[in-house]
Amino acid sequence: MKDTLPFNFRMLETFVAVVECGGMTAAAKRLGWSQSAVSQTIATLEKDIACTLINRQGKGISITPSGDLFYQQSLEILTRAKKLARQLNSEDDGRLASLRIGMVDSVASTIGAGLVRRLNDHSGKIKVRSGIAPYLHEAFDKGDLDMIITMGPNSIPENGVITRVLMEAYLLAIPKDYPYPDIRLDILCHQRPLLRFTNSSSSGCWTENYLKRFNLQAENTFEFDSSTALMAMVKEGMGWTIITPLCLAQASEHLSEVRFAPLKEPGYFRELQLIYRNDMNIAQVKYILQSIEELFHSQVFPIIHRHIPWFTARDFQITHCPD
Repeated sequence: MKDTLPFNFRMLETFVAVVECGGMTAAAKRLGWSQSAVSQTIATLEKDIACTLINRQGKGISITPSGDLFYQQSLEILTRAKKLARQLNSEDDGRLASLRIGMVDSVASTIGAGLVRRLNDHSGKIKVRSGIAPYLHEAFDKGDLDMIITMGPNSIPENGVITRVLMEAYLLAIPKDYPYPDIRLDILCHQRPLLRFTNSSSSGCWTENYLKRFNLQAENTFEFDSSTALMAMVKEGMGWTIITPLCLAQASEHLSEVRFAPLKEPGYFRELQLIYRNDMNIAQVKYILQSIEELFHSQVFPIIHRHIPWFTARDFQITHCPD
């Protein structure tokens, strides 16, 4: 009798969705299934592999050590399978002859290498730039770049098309030794210095406007251009900051020594957009969008979820690119 695997791709995709969405109901919404179908798929998976992957705790869930291992391996298997499917279905006229692409630093530092590696396999000559959003927009408007991954929202350029690739929630990061369980920004502003990005960045401007919106002003403020430097200061107890998951992934070496909390006022997100020339081959654009989606799922979300257990796909909304 031939040996068969105790799971299939559908089971892996379902389990990954449950982990990333933080529950069966949210995973069902993401997959377009019923909640009972998701629950049954997970139950069948656990039975077939004879291993508990998820602890059910009332309406919530937690991932077992075996579940965490299975999640990491499932991501790798699904990524490889999707890459194989693209390679088998690719056509010569869908390949990139050349591409000039720009990325904001938080993208270049997290998924940049993986994206360039994929583009190298799918194109001829590639030119890459990274930097702050205004610099990239200027290069795109001058015709020096074919596409940019940048902060939104943006007005539609005369020769370009805009599509959203990510919505990420702003988070509060404070020193791990902060002694109070309840975190109030008005008290933080008086107790500890605010560590923030400079006003040359979109996140720096956003933080300043957010505090003004609630009539808050930090007594002391330190400004930085680097996510790594900023989070190193938070880790050392020098102050607190408001930051996004993508920026946190840039400074992953510091995350275990920092405490995180959602903003008290929910619904504040940073938008990431892909802007590309309107004469680009749609198959090329679709390949790049699918690559960005898969890299966010496999390389960024797991890092944040590992250090911030309450962080779910609702806080890191990756735009799905249809096959």
